[in-house]
Amino acid sequence: MMTRLLFSALVAVAGCNSCSASDQKVAALQNIRLPVTLCLGLDPATEAGVSKGNIRLQIQIRNQQASNRYSSAFQLFLVREGGDRLLLHSFGLQPDRQEQGSVLPQQVQLTLQGQQLIPDSQGQVCFELTQGSVSESAEHLVPKDVAIRWNPIQISSGS
Repeated sequence: MMTRLLFSALVAVAGCNSCSASDQKVAALQNIRLPVTLCLGLDPATEAGVSKGNIRLQIQIRNQQASNRYSSAFQLFLVREGGDRLLLHSFGLQPDRQEQGSVLPQQVQLTLQGQQLIPDSQGQVCFELTQGSVSESAEHLVPKDVAIRWNPIQISSGS
């Protein structure tokens, strides 16, 4: 239930193919088809945290229709200001879990340590999320809720 509430709080913008986060920490789209471009602000403190590995990129995806099988591959690209794309990560999702008739979101966290994230002229870093097609499935055409955010990780002070 808490995950669903958190995701609902993250979903701020609906009905477009790209968006920017107004608070610089979260970018989200609701009921969209992939591919989609999402942009996050990258202030100096966040950039330093990402380069040290203390801040990760969290991707959250929720299918509008429940799937009982593993997804085809998603790809996350870094979009450069000139339009060039750099593949950062490929991943799949497990079969959906449901709670009270609603599909629960699934999360993937990525460390971008070592990646050169160069903000555009508005101080934003943009990511494109795509999903490969499976010949016998139109799974990539199913509407999804998608959110990305900078996620500080907890560093334990002792072992």
